Amino acid sequence: GRPSHQVVLVPFDTDVHAPTSIKTPEEAAQLVQSLIGNKTKAEGGTDIQKAILEFYRLVGEAIHDRAKNSPFQQFQHANLILFSDGGSTVDLSALEEARKRIDPKLNINMSFVAVGETNEDLAGLAK
Repeated sequence: GRPSHQVVLVPFDTDVHAPTSIKTPEEAAQLVQSLIGNKTKAEGGTDIQKAILEFYRLVGEAIHDRAKNSPFQQFQHANLILFSDGGSTVDLSALEEARKRIDPKLNINMSFVAVGETNEDLAGLAK
């Protein structure tokens, strides 16, 4: 049947990089396998604002595609899971404005995983 989720990985640091769509469990397993053993460290230089705005852009694009009788026609939920060291400022009003441009009927869930510090702005946005 139709997959229940579409997973898109969007890496970011000071810039947002090209999204990678994961369509099958096999692709997810390959991605996880490729990441095992890669050491990561928080070095700052992350722009959480850009990452969240890119998420909203991708969601808006998917909604537009849904209207065109695409595979996203049944698109009803969007989930953001953001991993960060929390060391970035965000402009909540700009994020709220970006959200307003998306169909308010669309359920958007946001989860933030803090590695190290907690970003209080993000904690408030996730509620």
